[in-house]
Amino acid sequence: LLEEQKETLKTTLIPYLKSLQKEETFEATIYEGVRGIKAIYERMLNETKRNETIYVLGAPLKAQTILEPFYVNWNARRIQKEVALKIIYQEVAKAYGEKRKKLKNTSVRYLKQKGLAPTWIDIFSSGIVIFDLSKETPRGVLIKSTDISQSYQIYFDVLWKQAKE
Repeated sequence: LLEEQKETLKTTLIPYLKSLQKEETFEATIYEGVRGIKAIYERMLNETKRNETIYVLGAPLKAQTILEPFYVNWNARRIQKEVALKIIYQEVAKAYGEKRKKLKNTSVRYLKQKGLAPTWIDIFSSGIVIFDLSKETPRGVLIKSTDISQSYQIYFDVLWKQAKE
C-alpha cells in the first residue's frame, strides 16, 4: 500500500507541483509623482541583468525636461552595469535623442508623428511600464509579466524598423 501511494505521488502530485512552479506571477503597481517615476526607473535598472536591453517607446519631450538630471545619473549607472538602451523618441525630442545617442550602449531612432500624447512605454525583461505626464501629477503603471514584456518587445521591433535614425 505504501509503495502504491508513493507511486501515485510521483505520477500525479509531483508533476502538478512542478507545473505550478512554472506559472508566471503577475503584478501591477501604480506609482505617482516624480519620486514614483524615479522609483520605477530604479526598479527597472535593479531587475535588468548585464547585457540585457531596456526599450523605450515614444519618449516625449516633456519627460526629458522634467527628468533630465535624473536621467543623466541613471544612464551613467546603466552604462556601468552594461545594460543596453534602445529609444524611439518623438521627433520633437530630437535634441535629447542626439545627447543620448552619444552614450555608450545606446541606440536612438525617431518617429515622425504629430499629436503624440505625453505618454511612453518602457519595456524590460520582466515587465513593462506605461508612463503618463498628461496630468499635474506624473504617474506610471508597472506591469510585471515576462509574457507581456515579450509581446511589447515585438511591437517595439516593428516600430524600430519604421523609425528613422
